[in-house]
This record gives sequence, C-alpha cells and structure tokens, in this order.
Amino acid sequence: MRKSTRIYLSLLLMLLCTNTNSALFKWVDDKGLTHYSDKAPKHSVFDDIEVEILSGGNSYSGSVNQFQGELVADFAESIDVGKPDQTELYFVSFAGDAKQDVFMQEALYTQRLFDRQYDTVGRSVALVNNTKTTASNLVASNENLERALKVIGKKMDREDVLYLYLTSHGSRDHQLSIDFPPHTVTDFGAVEVRRMLDEADIKWRVIVVSACFAGGFIEPLKSPYTVIATAADSEQSSFGCSDDRDFTYYGEAIFERQMARGVGILAALDGARDIVLSMEQAEGYEPSNPQLWWGNSALGKIQELESQ
Repeated sequence: MRKSTRIYLSLLLMLLCTNTNSALFKWVDDKGLTHYSDKAPKHSVFDDIEVEILSGGNSYSGSVNQFQGELVADFAESIDVGKPDQTELYFVSFAGDAKQDVFMQEALYTQRLFDRQYDTVGRSVALVNNTKTTASNLVASNENLERALKVIGKKMDREDVLYLYLTSHGSRDHQLSIDFPPHTVTDFGAVEVRRMLDEADIKWRVIVVSACFAGGFIEPLKSPYTVIATAADSEQSSFGCSDDRDFTYYGEAIFERQMARGVGILAALDGARDIVLSMEQAEGYEPSNPQLWWGNSALGKIQELESQ
C-alpha cells in the first residue's frame, strides 16, 4: 500500500470520531445518492463509521446533517502533505461565536488572505460557527479543532509552521466563547489549545487570539517555538465585535490594514498595537493593550519562512 494511501486512511478514521452518544452512518439510497446521518437508516444497508472519540474535548452534539457529514469525511483528503525540502505555512482560522457575523467574516477573510499571500491553498481551513456556512465549513467546536490539528500535524513536515487564528468573544477567566446551539456551546481556553497542539505534534506555532482578556492565553501557550499575539492583555476588553463591522479592531489592524498590503507576519503583529490604540482613542475607549510574545527560537523560524 502506498504511503500516501496509508496516511489518508488513518486520517479518515481519526476524523470520523464522535462520542459514545453520537454516531455517523453512511449509506447509498436506491437512487445512488450518498447520505450521512447520526441515525442508522431502517431500510438500507449502511456503513457504521463511528470510532472512539479523540481524548478530551466537547462533541458535535447536534444532528449530523448531510453537509457536515461530508465535510468531516472529506477533510483529511483536502489537506496536502508538506514538502520535506522547504518550510511551508499551514493556516487554521476558528470563529467561535455565531451571534455576530464579524467572527465568520474574519475567519473566511484570513483564510483567503493566507491562501493568496502565502500559497496555503490545500494547507488551510476555516472552522466557523454560523448558519451561513454549515454547508461549506466545519463547525468551530473543540472537537473539530482537535480533528483539524491532528490531521494537519500528520500532514506537516517537522519544520513547517502553523498559523492559528482564534476569533470570538472572551471571558474574564480567559475562556473563548464557543456558541452555536445546538451544534456546540462548550467554551475552552489556552490549556485546551496547548494540549491539542502538543498531541498533534505541531512544533512551530503562530497563535493569534482576537478576544477580550486574551492576554490570559499567553502563559499556558509559551514555548521556545511559539509566537503568541493577543487582542488585549489579561485584564482588558478588546473592541469591534459587532454586527456593523467586517473586522474586530485587532483583526482589521493585522490583516486588512497590514498583511493585505504586503506587511509580513511578525511585522503585522508588532504593528497592530499602535493601529488598535489609534482606533480606540478615536472612539474614547480604554486601551485594550494588545500583547506580543515569542520564544527564543521562533523569531528566526518565521524570518526563514518569510525569506523564501
């Protein structure tokens, strides 16, 4: 069996994880149409593709509809294997709260931006909680983030870099809001993100968190190989998460005002602080105080990536 085939089959099994209260069944009806459901059909031969759930995390607790079933089943094949002779960038965006479209818009915009600027087509995914995207994007749950990172970790070369962008509301106890009932409503924080990344064996990481009080994510995520940027310090709110905006202040500062105009990854993260401050001062808001930290090995790796 070819190596690529073995990789695909193992990743497909991993992606089709559910918890013991849910299952995912696949069958073909008498018209030749393929269906996915969390309930077995009564009058058709079906495949039970339920496997043991990934350790930890919440579950996709809503009904597994046709679109989400296909997305889960096809995701592993959609991510390309990294090239061993060069450092490549992989990108994941995650829009956690379905109540405001701004998070969806940021997640989709940033994926398109990285696909264009860093040629991440085939190495990027946007996980989104929004009724507008359930047919096209995996829902942004703890479980799906873990699935995505596991797949990407298997496909990446050891020296490739992951850029993870998390955008949502944030709480004073430094939890990211994951709100899209009935699909997923379980918040999570930096400890969970760190566990997922470690278990996916992803070494080089750029983690950007656009949420209130996001500075609380920094300490648990620190490593020599990680860059961490947050929209606010651990005590302050961030701004711009409203229905009349296309971006949060922080997302606009990094992506629309800088990276879309050719500014590099580190320079955009470093420059975001002053841009956000000017936006807040114009509205009379208390400064959110965006943060930027990097490990002692991470700076050189990102510079290497951007020099290619």
